[in-house]
Amino acid sequence: MRPFLRPNRIKTAEESSSERSRVILFEGPREIVDENYLAIFFTDLSTFDTDEVAVIYEDQTIRQIRYGFASYRGQAQNAWKWCRAAQSGRVILGRPRLSDEEVRCWRQVWLSWGADPCA
Repeated sequence: MRPFLRPNRIKTAEESSSERSRVILFEGPREIVDENYLAIFFTDLSTFDTDEVAVIYEDQTIRQIRYGFASYRGQAQNAWKWCRAAQSGRVILGRPRLSDEEVRCWRQVWLSWGADPCA
């Protein structure tokens, strides 16, 4: 098998240092903070690659997941925007409207930037 190389699809200037990274931490109801649910949610909106998805904590109602995207710009940054839109109940272009129950659950999800393993 021969390796295949291609130029980066996302051509933007370097950003200044910030707390943002390729990693988003999700904490909230298990109905939303679920690897399969989030994969479908993001796939409905864009093509994306993950480095790692790991459950950090869970009990009967709450789960915390570390979601590592392959890039910040174009993936983690957009995922953050889509999650914030879901939390506010706004319509997200390219995705079916969220049910009232999904919006209620999304409003209980806490998002934060995780440490980038490559930083």
